[in-house]
Amino acid sequence: MYVVMKYPRFLNNHWNFLKTVVNKLFEFMHEPFEGIKDMSVDTFLSISKSCGELFLSNHPNETAAFVYEIIEKIPQSTCDLEKH
Repeated sequence: MYVVMKYPRFLNNHWNFLKTVVNKLFEFMHEPFEGIKDMSVDTFLSISKSCGELFLSNHPNETAAFVYEIIEKIPQSTCDLEKH
């Protein structure tokens, strides 16, 4: 997660990889280890800040912008997270 977070230019140039990474981060938010959950949230925040514009645009072979998928998944993705 740390390495992926440090190379936003690569993520900006490889949409399919970025989407896979974000979906994997949502999976990590369900891990039983608090450190993994925290790191996945921090990584998602960092990626969203540096690559957020890609979430808003339509991509080839996509029916809608990825942000709509993210919004739909928020309840399921954050159900195992604790408030700090």
